[in-house]
Amino acid sequence: MAFRSRPWCLSIVLLLRCVAGQIYTFDKVPLPEPRSLHTLYAFYVFSHQDAPERTLGQPMMRFHNLMFSATSPEDAEKARGYTGVQLSILPYRSFWKLILPDKFCSNTEDVQAGRASEANKLLTQKPLGSSDDDVNL
Repeated sequence: MAFRSRPWCLSIVLLLRCVAGQIYTFDKVPLPEPRSLHTLYAFYVFSHQDAPERTLGQPMMRFHNLMFSATSPEDAEKARGYTGVQLSILPYRSFWKLILPDKFCSNTEDVQAGRASEANKLLTQKPLGSSDDDVNL
């Protein structure tokens, strides 16, 4: 009986070894100033071709239950002018190629020139006509 349970235990250990993930909790993260850029967390995601175990499927990321809660009257007042908070994921090696530190927020001129689809959104330095998917954003 003990001999038969060993392969089962070994397979559980191997399965647990292959599955990995990280969770980042935005609990009590202060609301940033409007039209500001904040890097909150760096983590690694394997591409499907570089993954140690490709049979588990494509790498994925999920955001859920994101909501704003004011903890003070100042926070509530600050949030009144917000239309939203943009959360983006992009490759670390591409960060400074895609984001200019002195112009990272689009304006109406960027929309008119075709560099952005909306004003007041993250502005990335990508070839005209390319999508966010094309630059792994």
